[in-house]
Amino acid sequence: MTRRSVVRAGAAAAWAVPMVQIAAAAPSFAASGPANLSTSSVGTASRNKKDVTIPNVVVVNSNNQSTTALTVTVASSGSLAGTQPAAPTGWSAARSGNSVVFTRQSQLAGNSSTTPATFLLTLQNNQATTLTITASPGATGTPKAFSSVTV
Repeated sequence: MTRRSVVRAGAAAAWAVPMVQIAAAAPSFAASGPANLSTSSVGTASRNKKDVTIPNVVVVNSNNQSTTALTVTVASSGSLAGTQPAAPTGWSAARSGNSVVFTRQSQLAGNSSTTPATFLLTLQNNQATTLTITASPGATGTPKAFSSVTV
């Protein structure tokens, strides 16, 4: 074996390794299966006396199947007021105990995200409360809690 053949073999090996790494890489949005939800942003929740605002909520579906009944639930550790919560455009809202369930009127396609939405609710009193925000894709997929904040 000559010095030249060792150099050629080493050069061939150096080129082979990056090719394997490139072929193995897969884009993060190429996942398949039931809807998989996360959030790309949730603004800082704010409070004006009893009124709570949760701005800029963006839900992301990182798998290829659409949601079947997309909801965002805001659960409060304190009591909610008896008034009907306001729903952002494209969503409806229903109060259920100490939670508000916001239901998206159209489903979220695979590998896509919602437009930013601001969720509003009213607490029964001025005491501090912890809010937990959970997104659920519906029949397929698993609900994900993606934010908990005290206001």
